[in-house]
Amino acid sequence: LRAGIRPAEQLRTSLINFNQVQQLMRNVADSVQGLSAVVDDLAEAYRVQRQAETQLETVMRQRMGANDEMIQSVKDLCSAQQQIGVIGDEVQLAGAQQLATFLSQKSALDTLIPAMNNLAAQQRGIGATGSDMVSIANLMGKAMQGQTSALRRVGITFTEAQEKAVKYGSETQRAAALAEIITANVGEMNAALAKTDAGRAAQTANAMGDLKEQVGAMVAAWQPFTSTASQIVTTTANIGRFGQTIGGAVTAVVRGTGSMRFLRIATEQTSTAMRILGATMRMAFVGIGIFAAIEGISWLIRKLCDASEEAG
Repeated sequence: LRAGIRPAEQLRTSLINFNQVQQLMRNVADSVQGLSAVVDDLAEAYRVQRQAETQLETVMRQRMGANDEMIQSVKDLCSAQQQIGVIGDEVQLAGAQQLATFLSQKSALDTLIPAMNNLAAQQRGIGATGSDMVSIANLMGKAMQGQTSALRRVGITFTEAQEKAVKYGSETQRAAALAEIITANVGEMNAALAKTDAGRAAQTANAMGDLKEQVGAMVAAWQPFTSTASQIVTTTANIGRFGQTIGGAVTAVVRGTGSMRFLRIATEQTSTAMRILGATMRMAFVGIGIFAAIEGISWLIRKLCDASEEAG
């Protein structure tokens, strides 16, 4: 039994070291997974905004022969509308690109966007989504094509003279008539909701959404890296848990018997556990390097937020 004391002590020491590495890897895994989730959220905000912008750009070029300046002016209009109302610009862009499929003049789109926002605010409230805006845009687009009965089905009333104005004349004239009808029914609902407590909260959320989009544009390229890092450290931590399970079994064997046979088994299991420990430590160094790189991203984000008026 004395001959087995030294191997048993070595085993106990190795298991303690192994548990320390295991705890380190759990901490690294938690940190990287948390940061990966933040990067995913920021990148998703940028993706939604960029998708809406791309759809608008494509439709305007196809339907209106629009150039970069014309497209940017529509984006600026949506941004200005966000400042006075509760409908986020990315949500407006989803509706604007759908509305543009019914039009051929940018001037008509400029006229209809504020009316679209007012109708969406009246129909859907503060929580209007991109899908809601597409539905509203389809409704208005059909009206521009003469299907004015769709407006009546959602409670929009108008005179016979107003109906004729929407059906006849140039596209710009019809757009002006439609915008007038909607405003006469729902007023400046978008701006009115922004003056409520919930509306002010929505405006703050929209401003923070813009900040997320800006940061998301910076970190989007890092998303595959952080996702891979998260997978690596999670796998490493799982390997550590497996080794810890083996260690627990070996400890139970050592404590449960003094026979040389079981000590020999324990020593063999220790060798296996130590090989796993070596692999885990190598992966730990990789994980730590990845973590350090991601910390650099976090520092950049903090600096941007510190310098941002919106964050202030």
